Amino acid sequence: MKPFFALILLTLAASPSVQSKTNTNLTVIQPYVTVTQAAQLSGFVYGKIVNNTNQAQTLTSITTSASTRVEIQTMDSHNAKAIGRKVDQLTIPAQSSKVLEPGDTRIALLGLVKPLEAHEHITLTLHFSNKKTINVEVPVRLSLKDALHSPGVIPPPIDHKATN
Repeated sequence: MKPFFALILLTLAASPSVQSKTNTNLTVIQPYVTVTQAAQLSGFVYGKIVNNTNQAQTLTSITTSASTRVEIQTMDSHNAKAIGRKVDQLTIPAQSSKVLEPGDTRIALLGLVKPLEAHEHITLTLHFSNKKTINVEVPVRLSLKDALHSPGVIPPPIDHKATN
């Protein structure tokens, strides 16, 4: 049985995903976008951007083929109604993170090319002011309301690392 465990440990040590977690300075963890309907023209990406560097990192733009335009948005409440407000950049402090979540900060996909369907993935490229980029595979999942009626359909978290 010991050789079996040794083989597993050796395989995990050689795995790029395990190594990338230990060498990563800027990551996006647990990204997701929810399913959209045919008439919806926008979708929203959530997750967590983690900055393990000793300097603040500034997200300046995002690109994708899933929509004609992408914005970083924060939510403002007006007359008990939340409205997304475009911001030009998002700074993640050194040794910190920024959570993208409903009702707060999010990535808005505007002018969707096609509806986003469960179990698909879209690719985002996050561009930072220091010229670093992160390519992020974002799973499309059911909304929390829909997921409660369909257990087991939310995919596991995916970690992504910055590239030069």
